[in-house]
Amino acid sequence: MPRFAKIKQLWKATVTAGDTKTEEWTADENYILHQVLFIEETGAELYKSQVTIRIDNNVLTIEKCSAYIFNHDRRKSPILDVPFEKDHKITVSLENLEGADKTIECDLILYYPD
Repeated sequence: MPRFAKIKQLWKATVTAGDTKTEEWTADENYILHQVLFIEETGAELYKSQVTIRIDNNVLTIEKCSAYIFNHDRRKSPILDVPFEKDHKITVSLENLEGADKTIECDLILYYPD
């Protein structure tokens, strides 16, 4: 069974209404990408914003999907368990469609492979 490795804060930034925040990170070890979480600083849900997640050329979100799926509540956010190997790059984008500027944190929950 994979075991917990790290929580990687990919970013914490104020994203202007209508703008997109994109960040990349190259894995420093072999991991399993367990979850991706988007946390709005006031605890509000991100109902309208859209996200794209990919590891190298493997797009995990087929086009865009609602940021709400990757809820700040780990019990509601999907378990991905996707291999994320050393020297491979993850790219996460969020388009703020909430109608107001939002301060958002994006966290990666990483496990070690078996």
